Amino acid sequence: MTTDTGALTFAEELILVLLDEKSGALMPVPLRRMNLGLAGAVLMDLQLANRIDTDLDTLTLTDATPLGDAVIDPTLAAIAGHDGVRDAAYWVERTAVERGEDIRDRAIARLVERNILDEPQGDGVIALTRDVQRTRRYPMADGRQQEEIRLRMMRILFGNDIPDPREIAIIGLTNACDIFSRLLSPAELKKVDERIDVLSRMDLVGRAVASLIKFVDPDARSGASSRFQNWPIYRGIPVLGAAVPMMTDVVGFATKQYKRLGPIFGAKALGQRHVFLAGLEANLAAQSLQDTHLSVGDFWMP
Repeated sequence: MTTDTGALTFAEELILVLLDEKSGALMPVPLRRMNLGLAGAVLMDLQLANRIDTDLDTLTLTDATPLGDAVIDPTLAAIAGHDGVRDAAYWVERTAVERGEDIRDRAIARLVERNILDEPQGDGVIALTRDVQRTRRYPMADGRQQEEIRLRMMRILFGNDIPDPREIAIIGLTNACDIFSRLLSPAELKKVDERIDVLSRMDLVGRAVASLIKFVDPDARSGASSRFQNWPIYRGIPVLGAAVPMMTDVVGFATKQYKRLGPIFGAKALGQRHVFLAGLEANLAAQSLQDTHLSVGDFWMP
């Protein structure tokens, strides 16, 4: 697979799914979630190129031969050079941390090279070329055309077409990143929700992405609110909740509730939910996992 021939990579297709054609920006998906999705896209390409094989417990290298693709080959090289056995979730997480934003930038540049996107403007706005907007098809370097990814997905979800492995993978990836809730109305989503779920379960890499997104992004579409209710919750006073003690002395508040409620507890403040991980074990975990599982970047992004 190279930039000159063949179908779009999954990373490129995910960018096109995320593109808001009205605003010229990518949908406001949390950066962490987007990076996990793009990392999963790279693994999906490696899987379909028969470079890796995955099951529920392990991801195995089957062929270390580079594909000649600057987006995909760095992850293939990392897998080939790694000692020990890891699962798909590990490689999704590692690729997201190390290369997520680079994958995004390269995928956008690739789409410009393919004449699918116009050159980004100074303010970062990107747009489909006029030909793509008119035909809803992507030009391939070998002269063929490929139907727009959103149209393909909708035809599969609302019709009787049997999806191929690529289509199953991109539907699973789109669902893992919680993008269908932005593409479809609540009524439309309810109509195809079961079909989306069935197709998403057919791809192990997509399931790994979904699992990680649920872990690092509890507001993703996954029933996270019910899990929140399983933890002890400090409710405080009506409306304000824990806002006052958190604003005046958050460390003192956390320490007091840790002693009263235990090492994992929730608190509501001005309508927002917060989860506290407290105590010695939590601090040791934070130190050892801060490079791969914890991030403050999304909080400070616009």
